[in-house]
Amino acid sequence: MTATNSVETDVSRFGAMFAAAAAASEGAQPLAACGVLVAGMGGSGIAGRLAQALAERCGGLRVRAWNDYGLPAWTDSSEQLIAVSYSGNTAETLSGVKRAIELGCDWEAITTGGRLAALAREHGARVITVEPGHQPRAALPLLLVP
Repeated sequence: MTATNSVETDVSRFGAMFAAAAAASEGAQPLAACGVLVAGMGGSGIAGRLAQALAERCGGLRVRAWNDYGLPAWTDSSEQLIAVSYSGNTAETLSGVKRAIELGCDWEAITTGGRLAALAREHGARVITVEPGHQPRAALPLLLVP
């Protein structure tokens, strides 16, 4: 994929993207946290908002989207953070990760690379590396499924 792909082309590949994302998350351990925060901005943040909406309607685990710097004031070490940044360099998302590390939260990253992937590797957090070359909004299946 190249960065010149159109959204239309990417959307036409959603089925294949969902399959690739499911394969990437195969073998993942169930979440042990009391709740999950999905931090991301813009196109990457859409995954968190959709995950929150699905959790609210289906029940089970509490999922909340976070689209800002840092983390909510109520966050403690019982929360798990899923940091979503397609580029891996989104300042707000990186800020949330740094706060999660300070609080002792478990966390993982969904990204194409960048500083987020490097930070995850440095701290032993799980990194789900997704296919590069899409506009973040058009890469939604890759960011939502894992």
